[in-house]
Amino acid sequence: MSNMDVNINYLFKNNVTAKGNSKGAPCVFPFFYNGSYHDDCVSFDRPNPWCSTTDNYTRDGQWGECLNYDVCECHNTLSDPWRNIGLKLSSFPEWQKHDITLKEGWYRFTGIGGDSMAYYCLKNIVNNNSNEFWLNYNERSVDVSQDSCDPVTDGVQNLDCGAGLTLYYLVPITGVYLTSK
Repeated sequence: MSNMDVNINYLFKNNVTAKGNSKGAPCVFPFFYNGSYHDDCVSFDRPNPWCSTTDNYTRDGQWGECLNYDVCECHNTLSDPWRNIGLKLSSFPEWQKHDITLKEGWYRFTGIGGDSMAYYCLKNIVNNNSNEFWLNYNERSVDVSQDSCDPVTDGVQNLDCGAGLTLYYLVPITGVYLTSK
């Protein structure tokens, strides 16, 4: 049997992916690809084991790399205090105004900056440029009067690992991911 047609059981209990074009979405099994259904991650056509994140890869083309580790135990951490939306933006004049250099992957927010993120954005709040800022408020009553935009519908994937640990699949953006307690 060649490496081209081997199914690989890589997934851990959380069934999430990395890289690909699905930004951390979970695998969907079985998935249809190239005339067959697959119940596990596959290794053909790509250098690393992968899966479809819809039931039909041939039709949708959505995929991610299968992880050979438990993302709840092995992830990145962001603990920058300036990410907290409760702080005045001018309190940290040296802070970066974008997360464009952020490495794509699963992240945890922690520390005094906050431990969660919401799916709302603000535009034009720093030097009237078009940066996007992500907040962690889940209530629409929060005052977002500074050029607010609609809630993001193509939201960031998140994973509840239990015991208060929530992970977010982050990709580089021209804005900054913001948090609160």
